Amino acid sequence: MKLLGSATILAANISVRTILQTVVPLEIQGRVVSVVMSLASLATPLGMILSGVLAEYVGTANLFLGCALIGILIWLPHGSSQTSAM
Repeated sequence: MKLLGSATILAANISVRTILQTVVPLEIQGRVVSVVMSLASLATPLGMILSGVLAEYVGTANLFLGCALIGILIWLPHGSSQTSAM
């Protein structure tokens, strides 16, 4: 399961870097990549804090269930069209 998660993160990172390198002008790529990496680094502790607070109110099992449902809802409009094209 960890291998699948790592492969997903790898694919997302490659996609984001490719888009950044093709869309952002060369002169400001360093600045843009710095901001993107800073925001990504900030997301981890904020997510931990938010999930801790939410787990206190709704319980751990409900938090996991809610996160899974949100993930599925986000994936459905995008992922289902990509998998059917394979």
